[in-house]
Amino acid sequence: VATATASDARAETSSEVGFVGKGDKVPNDVVRSKDSVARVQPLLEDLPEKHRLRIEFETAPRSTTGYDHDTRYVRQVTTVDATDKPDGPEVTYESWSGHALRTATYQRGVQQGMEKNFNPKKGTLTVEIPWVNGKIEGVKRRFFPSGEVASETPYRAGLVHGTSHTFDEAGKVIRAAEFSEGERHGSMTDYWRDNPEVVKQVVLYRKGKVDGTAEAFYLNGKPKWERPFKNNRQHGVETYYAGDGTVETTSYWLNGNRVPAEEYRKATGGE
Repeated sequence: VATATASDARAETSSEVGFVGKGDKVPNDVVRSKDSVARVQPLLEDLPEKHRLRIEFETAPRSTTGYDHDTRYVRQVTTVDATDKPDGPEVTYESWSGHALRTATYQRGVQQGMEKNFNPKKGTLTVEIPWVNGKIEGVKRRFFPSGEVASETPYRAGLVHGTSHTFDEAGKVIRAAEFSEGERHGSMTDYWRDNPEVVKQVVLYRKGKVDGTAEAFYLNGKPKWERPFKNNRQHGVETYYAGDGTVETTSYWLNGNRVPAEEYRKATGGE
């Protein structure tokens, strides 16, 4: 740990973590390189009273950077309060070069507000996650490189709750899945990418387990197969259909085991 006066860029340093306050000069013993200054300076300028920046470093070996020396770089910058709890913006980087990988905000050690993840090479938004009192609350979104929404997943008190949607790049829904308190509960419906207006497959869930008759359909909308499930095991009569809707094959299942038709009928009372 190295300590100097404020006028000499007062700082505490180690090989992995350093702290810098608003009165400190940058670069200094904590932050040396031009790129590191660019990562630290914006947060330093907006630093509230009685706060400082906690700076995490990593060292990239010369074998990965192409330079003739190892490169020590700022991996993460976190605004902390007088007790060193996160309290304000935090920015994370993937490597010694490129854009931010993640931005987040904390209040008194608890994550709040919108977290954003980025493609560190291009700087484009990949994910946004809403936080309330340390838990995900609201709709989490993923994005295509084009910026179009790739998926929307609703959360309540940190758990997936509601109907999530996955989209193609044209904005058409290609999957809709129902959740309840973090578990799949209800239907999961997939649509044909060639024609998102047509259902491709429907699977029913109950408290995280497949339960009910799963169905698949041809691109023309006609049934392809039916598979009944009970408590996550195939149970019932499985039917495959030809493209014209006629039955091709049937098979019989009891608690996840395929059985002869007569054994099935005997066990189920001839149903």
